[in-house]
Amino acid sequence: MEHNIVGYFRYVDDILIIYNQNRTCIEDLLNDSNILDAKIEFTLEKEADGSINFLDITITRKSNHVFIDIYRKAMYADAIIPSDSCHPIEHKIAAIDI
Repeated sequence: MEHNIVGYFRYVDDILIIYNQNRTCIEDLLNDSNILDAKIEFTLEKEADGSINFLDITITRKSNHVFIDIYRKAMYADAIIPSDSCHPIEHKIAAIDI
């Protein structure tokens, strides 16, 4: 079966693939990818109930619409860097939650 990848998004070692499930067997694509290089092993996480977490976002698919929300792991503490700490200013600015 020919792989029909609609979208391919990568950030460092995380990859999100959007595919047509009627034209692509994702398990075959996974197997084909894993034989490319013995040092690299791809794993598979499928969406559940139309949603999947990728990096720091949750992507939800409903009725031909895509919704995006912030994803926080269960261990997320919502801690901030105190303004009087010795951290560099760029770390403090990056930690601002808008």
